[in-house]
Amino acid sequence: MHGNVPSAPLGGTVIGTRARLALVTLVVLGSGVVAATTSDAAIGPECFGDTNVAAVCATVDPSGLPTVNPTGGPGVHDCVFVGPPPCMSVDVPTPSVTPGGGGSVVGVQCSGLVLCAGQAPDANSGDVWLDGGGTISPGLTVSGGPQTILYGATGTGDVGGQEGRFQCGITWNDSIGTLALGSGSVSGGCTVPCGWMDMSGSFVREAAVVTLRGNASGCLPVSTLTGTCAFIPTSAPTVTSFDMDCGLVLT
Repeated sequence: MHGNVPSAPLGGTVIGTRARLALVTLVVLGSGVVAATTSDAAIGPECFGDTNVAAVCATVDPSGLPTVNPTGGPGVHDCVFVGPPPCMSVDVPTPSVTPGGGGSVVGVQCSGLVLCAGQAPDANSGDVWLDGGGTISPGLTVSGGPQTILYGATGTGDVGGQEGRFQCGITWNDSIGTLALGSGSVSGGCTVPCGWMDMSGSFVREAAVVTLRGNASGCLPVSTLTGTCAFIPTSAPTVTSFDMDCGLVLT
């Protein structure tokens, strides 16, 4: 998934946690916005995803950055003796910093299956928001190779009138396993408000974006599962650990 997304209804919010800030960085850098400029004009939105699965858009607003004037602060005035009197008068300028006049420097908007921080799941759509992480063995590298990925996450949601806590343990078997790409099968399950749910299916990872499709069975009145996750490595150069937030839809 890549490229700019056609117009779609979006709900904006500001990313606040470390993992989501890392996602914003990947969005901005991956979309070609590498730095704010001195112009007050906002850059973006730059998006990835598609309207059928999910869209995450980032906007960089340079007006939120502070302005630094190297000589705008109060000067330092002194008299320095470099030999016998009289002293030598010295005037040294100091910088001044003016806070930005805009709002947040980076704003993120989400639609589709992706949920941003502070964006509550829609009880009518069966959305579940999971926040977690895990381990990767033997580890993602440039050259790649088969990987076993263990993911644990907790979250909340409302599915078929079952509202409450969701706690999942999922095994991802990656047949590609490079830093840039991944693909394979998933299996596992979740404790859900009514008891237990089994899940199985397949996934594709493109850099920091993971898409998931599969089947669900158990006490919930659902049979299919789709989702989009934000994958953030937490080790380098070989990636053996990660944080990952997922927005799931169960139908």
